[in-house]
Amino acid sequence: MLGIIFFGLLVFAALTSAISLLEVVASYLMDARDWTRPKAAWTLGCAIFAFGIITAFANSAGFKMTSWLPGYGQSFFDTMDLLTSNWMLPLGGLFIALYAGWVMPARLRAAELADLSGPLTAAWLFLIRYVAPVLVLIVLLDKIGVIEALAPTQEQVVTLVRNGFTASFLDEATKARWTRKLDDFSAQ
Repeated sequence: MLGIIFFGLLVFAALTSAISLLEVVASYLMDARDWTRPKAAWTLGCAIFAFGIITAFANSAGFKMTSWLPGYGQSFFDTMDLLTSNWMLPLGGLFIALYAGWVMPARLRAAELADLSGPLTAAWLFLIRYVAPVLVLIVLLDKIGVIEALAPTQEQVVTLVRNGFTASFLDEATKARWTRKLDDFSAQ
């Protein structure tokens, strides 16, 4: 009985979340394209349902899109997961941060942050302008493999530290002691 209640509540939570996400796109179509609410809701709902069904059944044995696997090396579900989690979410976060920090009119930003004090608003603006874009770019660079390609190996780090000791102004005994400790560390 507890399982039925849990999954019933899970379905309710999923539906309410889906409706709230659908509302954003439907509102855009109603404002920009003069669609009626039923037309926007039904069109988008059916498109999202069809796309979701294809994704949900992508790992099934009898799935008809078998040509996807050889072409992309992964199932349709895995491709959509890679696209959304590695690209769409970070890029969306980056564009939102850039817009909110640099493009959004100051009067709109002030209206949204009216409940915050002056120092908190300044801190938020600093974080959204400088910190958030840099961190999101780091995530994107990690996802495409740039960070891993630039990450030095342990051997390279040990060589760099050894060269630092060699070039330092420490006396020879101190250099030798730290070099021995470095050699002990690298031997582990």
